[in-house]
Amino acid sequence: MKTITNKTVELLGKDVTYAELLRACNDVAPEKGWAVSEQKKALRVDTALDKSIDNRWNVIGDIELEDADFDYLKPKVTGMTWALKAQALVDFTEYIESL
Repeated sequence: MKTITNKTVELLGKDVTYAELLRACNDVAPEKGWAVSEQKKALRVDTALDKSIDNRWNVIGDIELEDADFDYLKPKVTGMTWALKAQALVDFTEYIESL
């Protein structure tokens, strides 16, 4: 089990959480499209990210990922290309790489 601190950072004048950045990475389609096996893995990650938010109180908590889900997501984060450059994105990627 991996625990990811769900930090909030500022990008383009907007507060963004690590859960939102992880979701952006997870939503990138594989090069050859979404095979069913890829969909299952990505949906498991989505479920874990959803659990980091308590919709009733809108409280954001740590993100808990099973090791297999983290192993699936980590290369998506490290290989992610962004449409902007920002130290917050570098810090986010380095944090995920260090886990």
